[in-house]
Amino acid sequence: MGGIDIDEGKWGMKWGLLTRSFRWFELPLLLCLLLVVFCSGIETVSFHSDESQWIATSSVFEAFIKGNFDSPLWNEPYWNLTQPQLARYTIALGRLAGGYRVRDLNRPWDHGLSEVANISEGNMPSPELIWWSRLPMAILASFSGLLLFTIVCTSANRLAGYFFLVLFASNSYLLTVLRHAMGEAPLLAFLTLTTVAGIQAVSSWEHIAMGAPAFSRSFLWSCGWFILMGMSCGTAGEAKLNGLSAFLLGPALSILVVFRTKCSISKAKSFIFAACSSVMYILVVGWSFIAWNPVLYPDPLWRSNEMFRNRFSEMRVQAQASASQRIQGLRTRMQIVPQRVFQDYTVLHFPGGKILNMVLCATGLCYLGWCV
Repeated sequence: MGGIDIDEGKWGMKWGLLTRSFRWFELPLLLCLLLVVFCSGIETVSFHSDESQWIATSSVFEAFIKGNFDSPLWNEPYWNLTQPQLARYTIALGRLAGGYRVRDLNRPWDHGLSEVANISEGNMPSPELIWWSRLPMAILASFSGLLLFTIVCTSANRLAGYFFLVLFASNSYLLTVLRHAMGEAPLLAFLTLTTVAGIQAVSSWEHIAMGAPAFSRSFLWSCGWFILMGMSCGTAGEAKLNGLSAFLLGPALSILVVFRTKCSISKAKSFIFAACSSVMYILVVGWSFIAWNPVLYPDPLWRSNEMFRNRFSEMRVQAQASASQRIQGLRTRMQIVPQRVFQDYTVLHFPGGKILNMVLCATGLCYLGWCV
């Protein structure tokens, strides 16, 4: 019996060492697998006419990186007010890696012309230019998947993390949208980084609340995570304006952790933490949103407001021009949106899959509410 116990102990030690060794390679290996999935077949993704406009206007990157903030490119009202700049910078990094300079760019797509007419006008990017412009999007999507995997593993367990990874990498909708040369991949990447920073900020505060010996250093460390969270949120807004929807998460999170965490420190210090982290977060979100976009430099508040007004105006014009494609009324919306979210764009795509996905979603939300 004693010999068996010793053998089992040795086997347990060997298995523990093997597991720890594997985890050193786990994340790099998973990243490589995600890169293979997202980077292979980029050229097979269906072309979206908006990609032509994003690629054509990526010429602003050269002006930005050279500090040429007086360039006429920043004075073009339509392109600069319709969408922020980060996606254009990301596209430019890809095309520059492929050897494509400003002189090699196509002209913006004209939605008033047919596809044949746009091609004859030089509005269609070459297949090679499209590939290089999409490459950084595929890379960002891969990193996003890896970060989300770590979040799921930390929040639940490793098995759930691997289930998520399989679903993420096999979702045909994500494989299409996140590889377009547009703003979705940078938006997801920086919103995911916002989430990771928020989790770390909460973890740091819990460390303080449990009686960390060096309060001042731990306090600054936790505030630092909130600053990173704000930078990521502001940058997500510079990828697409709806990225700023996470703007209120920082203050809400800082207040929530103060009131929901059992604290071994005084209420005064807790309130100081909530106030400081909230103010820093808001300021950093605004700074990072503006810093990426020289269009906003002369008058950040007024021009930011103009961007949102222009966006809402364009959405109204699009809704009027495509009235037949609008979702009319609450009843119709309640039918179409669940169908798209829980059936059409999911991996578990089979008759009755919508019910299963809705049940899984409701279960997850209930568990999340119970944990909070």
